[in-house]
Amino acid sequence: MNIIFDHSIFSLQRQGGISRWWKHHCLSLAKYDFSYYHTNYYRDNNPHAVALQNMFPTSCKSGHVDKLWPIKRVSVPKTDTPSIFHSSYFRLPEKNKSIRTVVTFHDNTHLNQISLESITKKLVFGRCLSQADGIHCISQTSKKQLLETFPNLSDRRIEVIHHGMSFPNAKPARPNLCNNKPFVLFVGPRSGYKNGSVALEAISKLDGFRLIFCGGGPPSKNEREYVLQNSLEESVQFLGPVSDSNLVWLYENAFVLWFPSSSEGFGFPSLEAAACGCPVLAQNGHAVEEICGDWILSTDLVSSDWLIKETKSLSIDSERYKALSIDGPQLATQYSWELYARSMKHFYESILNI
Repeated sequence: MNIIFDHSIFSLQRQGGISRWWKHHCLSLAKYDFSYYHTNYYRDNNPHAVALQNMFPTSCKSGHVDKLWPIKRVSVPKTDTPSIFHSSYFRLPEKNKSIRTVVTFHDNTHLNQISLESITKKLVFGRCLSQADGIHCISQTSKKQLLETFPNLSDRRIEVIHHGMSFPNAKPARPNLCNNKPFVLFVGPRSGYKNGSVALEAISKLDGFRLIFCGGGPPSKNEREYVLQNSLEESVQFLGPVSDSNLVWLYENAFVLWFPSSSEGFGFPSLEAAACGCPVLAQNGHAVEEICGDWILSTDLVSSDWLIKETKSLSIDSERYKALSIDGPQLATQYSWELYARSMKHFYESILNI
């Protein structure tokens, strides 16, 4: 089998959940004796791209994806051998009868808003999905969102294959923290549906803990003003991007993970926290509930008061806290990249046999 990996996400996203997924996607499939070809590989400023190339050398030229990436097809090898083209981010290959296309759909969070960006993305994603021979969804929630947004795809070959988990393999390393006060953790982007403002409001009313924001970029103007106005300089720290080793340390040493996001296609932070024995406070109604089940502590609508109440409750109920910390790693073992690769291999083979 020939497999063509299109690495365009590394040019379009400096870091994030899709980059992390794509790195593990490629590495987990590398153990199979397929012929691989790589397009649009770009490693600068993306730690996942660097890690991938260090472990899985690529021979293609580096370079940014050009500005016409949404409509310009990807140049691929001239071949008569049945091949799979799988892009890391909604791109299509040059037309070739021997090439079958697989597209991965993550979630519809940014597709149903009233904005030019949302409309454009919906057109781009819909074009790729409608022309794909197979669609990979990362959860049942993701599949449901796909069909809600693109009901015309209901007759397509759609496969749900969950992400894996190998995160705790990184050796913990303490990042540069301002003080040693107990902390709650918030991982990833904070704006919009991620509800970082709810976490800020909660820490302003919660004694005994500080809040560490990890990833998600520097603080916005509104965030800086809120911190100053509420005298939270000693209670809030924005770490920015960190290594896997730093992130493991943070999960292992955080009291809880606050994950108030209102929409997730999978929710990597919740499973990463589980793997490290860090309890999670999250919202119902999306993939985090599907992936973590009853292990997470959740509510229909996360508020600052709820985060405070549940955090205080766990700080008092040591037996409950200990049980969550012990059960988390066991939950994470249900998700492996080995199982992911095996399922993806079967999916590729089924697409080639259409």
